[in-house]
Amino acid sequence: MTHWCYDSKFNTYVQALGSNYAAILYISGVARRRMKRVNNCISESEAISWIITGKEPEYLQKKLEYADYRKNIDLIYANDRLLYIEDTEVREATRETILASKRENHLIYKYKDVSDESRKARVRILSNLIWDEMRQIRLENML
Repeated sequence: MTHWCYDSKFNTYVQALGSNYAAILYISGVARRRMKRVNNCISESEAISWIITGKEPEYLQKKLEYADYRKNIDLIYANDRLLYIEDTEVREATRETILASKRENHLIYKYKDVSDESRKARVRILSNLIWDEMRQIRLENML
């Protein structure tokens, strides 16, 4: 029967928890929570190494910034398009529509303070244009 050579830091977990299996379960659970906390920007092995060594993975901040950028690139695009709209109520309603649609992953119209039917139509038209362009950008980025 072979005996595994454990790192001294891993041995600390083994001694504290009483067995190898308990240490592995504990470390893997903490690693999963740590991965979730950083929006899954790191691999499982990086998260486990982070738990055992106590050292944050290299380039973690850059990975988090990139993940935030990728998540918000659609909203940046939408805001760029909305800069040209002078009617603030229509602009804000369109922005709310895009945010709600992004959350629900399908187009949902939010009219906010817009009560006039012609201005509601502008919100729908702008929302459709921006939503279609955002979908096209996402599809291009997937290729």
